[in-house]
Parts: sequence; structure tokens; C-alpha cells
Amino acid sequence: MKTKLNVGNMQCAHCVSTINSNLLKINGVFGVEANIAEKNIVVDHTPDVSFSEVKSILEELGYSASDIDTFGHKAEDWDKNDRRVAMANKFVRRVMELMPIEENMTLMDFGCGTGLVGLQFAPYVKQLVMVDNSPGMLAVLVKKVGEMELESVEVVGPSIKASATEKVDAIVSQMAFHHVENTDEVLQQMYDKLNPGGFIAIADLAKEDGSFHPEKVPHNGFDEQTLCKSMSNIGFQLHLCEIFNTIQKETEQGLKNFQQFLIIAKK
Repeated sequence: MKTKLNVGNMQCAHCVSTINSNLLKINGVFGVEANIAEKNIVVDHTPDVSFSEVKSILEELGYSASDIDTFGHKAEDWDKNDRRVAMANKFVRRVMELMPIEENMTLMDFGCGTGLVGLQFAPYVKQLVMVDNSPGMLAVLVKKVGEMELESVEVVGPSIKASATEKVDAIVSQMAFHHVENTDEVLQQMYDKLNPGGFIAIADLAKEDGSFHPEKVPHNGFDEQTLCKSMSNIGFQLHLCEIFNTIQKETEQGLKNFQQFLIIAKK
């Protein structure tokens, strides 16, 4: 896999050489591509090499590392994955079956990526707020928004707090939460961002053995009942919790099935 990092004070070929030689000492790092002009590097490595390990080496050398964009290099081809597109379509259809989507609504897509989910709501709502922490993904999204000639779309990075929109009526999120370190913090931000009576719809992986991702992620899926309890503690009123989809994916252990839950809750 590849991980992109900004290296704030990388200024010359000597810097690149020093960074390369030291990062290549990490077991599992295969190569480093550097862009001095944009002050970033792309590290090619095995899944067991962590960002903190790479960052620690860079800091020991006197360099800063920030704004990791794990998904940036995947952005251009993101929409070409048929399984991913089908998963987004099924999520949107299920939400629209269960919840009222009205033309005066402002809807937020958290972890929006290239907009496979959020942009499908554009014809039915007044405004979209698209949130993601990957600059690469957001760059593709902005291009798509321009091509679709959509005007009432706020594209936000890296977090909900960065949005200039004061309140929203609905928040949708698909396959983003297992990438979030502190889910309770994000759920609280969602609760605070919602208008009274608004709803959130979260679709993500049910608890799995860690084989869904070849790389390390903060959560190998969730026990959905535990997540529902966390939401109730914040103040959400549970509307629905169900297993609504099965994802078939090729893994290192062969073809496997993974369950996907849907939680809908109201403020």
C-alpha cells in the first residue's frame, strides 16, 4: 500500500536522500517517492508499517510530517470499482425508502470521498455539505460538482467543525466510521450539527476479523448494538438498526462475505 505525507521542511535533493535512506531501513518499506516542490512524499509499504512509525523517523531527522492522505492515490480510480458503486447505490436507496428527503433540507455526507453517496441526494435537497479528510478525494469531488453544475454544495475538509453551514437536517455516512479513531467525538459533533428532528444514517461494517482491509484501520467493523448505545448516551433516539447488505470481497484468505449494518437515529 501507499501512504502520502506532507513533509514541511523538505527543501533539497540532500533532504530527499536522507529521508529515503532512513525510511528504507524500516522493515516493510519498499520505496519512497518525493516531490520537493509540493513538499510531500509517498511511502510504499506493507500494511503493518504505521504512520506513527514513519512520522517518528522523520521527526528524529528534523522533519515534520502531517496531513496524511491515505486515500489520495486511489481517488482518480475510486468510482471505477463496481462493488463500491453498488454498495453506495444500495445505501442511498435504503435511506430514501426509510426517511423523508425533502427539497428544503440541507444534507451532510460525512466521509464523502468522491461523492458516490452524497451527490445522489443533490436533486432532492436544497444544499449538500460534503466532508472528507482526503484532499485527493475532495479534488475529484470538486471536479464532479463542476461537471454536474451544482451550485449549493459546500465541500469541506478535514472535519465537520470546518463547515461554515451552521446546521443540517440530515447526515449520511457510509463506510467511513471504521476509519475514525474517536467515534464518540464524531457522533457528538454530528449531534451538535443537526437541527432538532434531524436524522443520521450510518452504514458500516459489522464486526469482522480484520481481513476486509489489507492495511491497519482503527476498527475492524463494529458491534452495532454497542455503537447504538453510544449514540443513545449522546442523546440520539434510535430509529432503526439492521443488517442490510452483504459485501463479497476478495481477501488474502480468498473470497469472503462481510455484513454491513445500517443505523438510523434522530435528534
